[in-house]
Amino acid sequence: THAIGDAAVRTALDAYEAVRSLGIRPRIEHIEIIHIDDLPRFRRLGVIASMEPIHAYPSTVHVWSRAVGERRLPLSFPWRSLQKAGARLAFSSDWPASIALSPVRGIHNAVNRRTVEGEPAGGWLPEQRVDLETALRAYTIDAAYAARVEHETGSIEPGKRADLIILDRNLFEIPPQDLHRARVLATIFDGRVIHGPEFD
Repeated sequence: THAIGDAAVRTALDAYEAVRSLGIRPRIEHIEIIHIDDLPRFRRLGVIASMEPIHAYPSTVHVWSRAVGERRLPLSFPWRSLQKAGARLAFSSDWPASIALSPVRGIHNAVNRRTVEGEPAGGWLPEQRVDLETALRAYTIDAAYAARVEHETGSIEPGKRADLIILDRNLFEIPPQDLHRARVLATIFDGRVIHGPEFD
C-alpha cells in the first residue's frame, strides 16, 4: 500500500489491522510523515516500513517541509523513529520515479541526511538518521523479506542466489560523509557478472 501522509498511513494501518487474521505480510510504501501514535502499530501488526532514503535528500525537501508545517516536521521520513519502535525497515530507490537510482546515494542519505556537499552541516532532521548497518540491512535482507524472497536472496549464504555487488572500498572503514564516494566495481546477478568488465 502506498501511503505518504499521516492520515493515509493511519488508514493503511487500520486496514491491515482489520485483516491481520489472514496471515499476510503487509507493507506500507513511502511513509513520508507519520503520527507519533502510529509508530508502535508497525511492530504490533507486523507491517513492513518500506521507504526511499533518497526522497529525503536535503536539497529537495524545502517546499515539502513548508507544506508539512513545523508541527509535523520532526516525524518526516521517520526512519529512526520507526526503527526504535521495532518496525522492520526496507529501503529502495523508488525506481523509475527516483531522484537517483544508486543505492549508494540512498545509503549515504540514510546515514547522514546531508547532501554529498555536506549540507546542512548538522544534517536535515538528524534525529531520523540510521546507522550504516541498519541502512545496509534495509537495502538487502530486509528488502528481500519485504518482497517475500528472503530465502532466495538478500544475503550471501549457501543455497541463495549469488546476487551481490563489489565496491571499491569498505563502507565501515570510511567517514560517513564519504559514503557517496563508493563506486560499484562489479554487479553479480544470480551468479553472473552483469556489470564490471574487469570481472568478465
